[in-house]
Amino acid sequence: MKAIRKVLVGVASVSAFGALLVWAGQPRFSCEAEPVKVEYGDTLWAIAERNCDGEISFVVDFLVNQYGATIHSGQLVWLPLDYADTKSWGE
Repeated sequence: MKAIRKVLVGVASVSAFGALLVWAGQPRFSCEAEPVKVEYGDTLWAIAERNCDGEISFVVDFLVNQYGATIHSGQLVWLPLDYADTKSWGE
């Protein structure tokens, strides 16, 4: 009986998590369309925070994938306009 209960609780948990993912949908953010010139001391997080609204952590993850963890003064950083834009960069 305990084994069945554990299985049912596990199935219910997985189902609830799946429903949450469907409900939550895509990360919501929007960023400026112009490239950003990196200033001395800038971080990708600071750039995203200044130029984007919404789920900044998703933007930062995207930028790290595009530019790596190190950026340099004078470098131009292009921000994704929105979630759909992140999908077109790999094409």
